[in-house]
Amino acid sequence: MDIYRKAADIILNSRYVIAFSGAGASAESGIPTFRDKGGLWEKYPVELFGTPRGLLYVMLTEPGKFAEFISSAIDTLFNAKPNPGHLGIGELEKLGILKYVITQNIDGLHQEAGNRKVIEVHGSITKLRCLACHNIKELSKKQAIDIAKRFSERIKQFRGGELEDAISFFKDAIPYCECGGIMRPDIVFFTEPVHNINAAFEEARKADCCIVVGTSGVVYPAAYVPQIVKSKGGKIIEINPNQNSFDSDVYIDESFSQAMPKILQIIKTAIQ
Repeated sequence: MDIYRKAADIILNSRYVIAFSGAGASAESGIPTFRDKGGLWEKYPVELFGTPRGLLYVMLTEPGKFAEFISSAIDTLFNAKPNPGHLGIGELEKLGILKYVITQNIDGLHQEAGNRKVIEVHGSITKLRCLACHNIKELSKKQAIDIAKRFSERIKQFRGGELEDAISFFKDAIPYCECGGIMRPDIVFFTEPVHNINAAFEEARKADCCIVVGTSGVVYPAAYVPQIVKSKGGKIIEINPNQNSFDSDVYIDESFSQAMPKILQIIKTAIQ
């Protein structure tokens, strides 16, 4: 039995299947991973560009570098489209087989691929959160692009200074909440608490199969999700061309966009 059929059989014989995805799932959609060679943190050090304090420091002292980072993020994130792997996971939900996707990604590609039950533990580029009242505002991708571009263009004119200077300078480029508070992207940076982790763990406790895609398994607490499934006697199917990060029952050393359609085709043939 080949690994694709073995994976398909596990999925078909499971009562509650979930998926857990990381940056590698979106690599073939044109979004660089973080830690691999050529990843985001090589060009933009995580201590500066991956934390709120670091980003604020760069904005105030090196606005040109900050503008470069924002422009790069806009071009990469908003031009990305779901790859065949995303579409395969979306089809699994439509077939009634996949119950939930738990993702560490902020790109919204699972939703674009048709998934409706998605838990985003690291936030989303299409949501804003008020710093004052913590209200969450949902955006369309176009709205998010427009806000990001407006801010990016504004920062190219900023010459640095103190925080008060920045707030005043960016006043007409910053989104505001109905309460009057400043709204920021609802994205989890390093040092910040993750989102919806209890809901993610609850789904993991229900699951008897977890499809793990494109994650190094080193970012906690999200990385506990597959481990919880395994601890409850569930099966892990891992798709990752770079490394086997979990105690997987099936490990597929292939990209998400190549492996997932093969598994899906076997499943669809079996249920026809």
